[in-house]
Amino acid sequence: MVLLRQRLSWEMLDRVIYILLAVHCLSTFVSGHLTSNTEIAVLILSAVRFFFGPSQKYRWAGYMGIAAALGVFYATMLVSAVSGGQFWDVLQHNNIFRYVHDILLLFVVGLCVRNTKQLDRMLVLLFISCTMMDIYFYWQSWHGVQRPVSTYSGVLMTGAMLYVIIVPSILVRVLEEGKPKLLHYAYAIMFLMALLGVFVSGTRGAWLALGLVILGMMIFYARNLKKELLAVAVILMVTLLGTVSQSDYLFQRIFSVGDFRDQSHSERVLMWQSAANMFLDHPVLGVGLGNYKQQYQTQYIQPEAKERQQTHAHSMYLQFLAETGVVGFCGYAALFGYIVFWGWRRRRSVYGRMVLFSTVSLLLYSTTDHTIGSHEAMRLYWLLLGIGIKGVLLEERNMLIAQRMVREE
Repeated sequence: MVLLRQRLSWEMLDRVIYILLAVHCLSTFVSGHLTSNTEIAVLILSAVRFFFGPSQKYRWAGYMGIAAALGVFYATMLVSAVSGGQFWDVLQHNNIFRYVHDILLLFVVGLCVRNTKQLDRMLVLLFISCTMMDIYFYWQSWHGVQRPVSTYSGVLMTGAMLYVIIVPSILVRVLEEGKPKLLHYAYAIMFLMALLGVFVSGTRGAWLALGLVILGMMIFYARNLKKELLAVAVILMVTLLGTVSQSDYLFQRIFSVGDFRDQSHSERVLMWQSAANMFLDHPVLGVGLGNYKQQYQTQYIQPEAKERQQTHAHSMYLQFLAETGVVGFCGYAALFGYIVFWGWRRRRSVYGRMVLFSTVSLLLYSTTDHTIGSHEAMRLYWLLLGIGIKGVLLEERNMLIAQRMVREE
């Protein structure tokens, strides 16, 4: 009886953590304060669950690879922080270490979520939160705001957080077979609204990243879902033409893609040149994690640069090469290379495809922006990765149980 009571109490705690995770998902694109507060509550309760609850060793078998990849990444970041002479300052202020707790959401999902129904509900709440943010975007655009912002972040942050990470996962759900028609149509509407939002945001890097990923997804699904893919293509064209026809600003933004006379483009090229020069001068360990701003503004800035207060390279790859050299870049490549490889091997699963396409989308967007330094974007990414990994593990477990039952019969 005592053991039964203890088991029920831990199951109740799991239920509370799951409810907090659900609230966290619903607030992700709407309220930064609520999202952060629910994250803190979830992490505290999960720590109690982990250290004082019954052993859950069997649940961690599928997490050893991602844990090792994260370990390699952070080891190389620590080496760079020490070599740059800013160790304590980096630990306190650099977002890679300052928000390291966001990664724990990945493992919290593995510890406390029990079935795919809970995972699917969390995804639906994330998509609903995204849709609410879309509506706020449309409201701003209707009132003459050229580049809408989210409720607690700027334009480029919104492009990374709201669209580049979440839209591929919504599209995976749209193209998933075997779902009820009502839910299928709901996902399609959310996808359409997100596409409208990404166009309205005016974030060209997000346009390019999502355009390439959606094209890749259409090729990936081409054999089995011809009608659905045709519908997606029509939706893309109608959305693009309809949105652009109503905005001279967006029309200009589209035709400025690839135009290096545009100041935004020309300044980024100059920043990329500066970052490349840092790497060439310090190829092994870079200038040190957290030192890019000081080095750029005092030594490496190009004479013709007009935006002289920039703090990052506007390219995650060049940022890592400049600050952490080959050593740190290899750590970054090991982490995200592992995640992409993991998703590709499990591409038969809808959760594996979500991980694969959302990660590739983030990496493409990272070509032109500083994504891993974004607290809100990476918090969403680690949560989505946790949902994907847990979903695959649950499917694999259910398949083993089914196979065992067949053998016993």
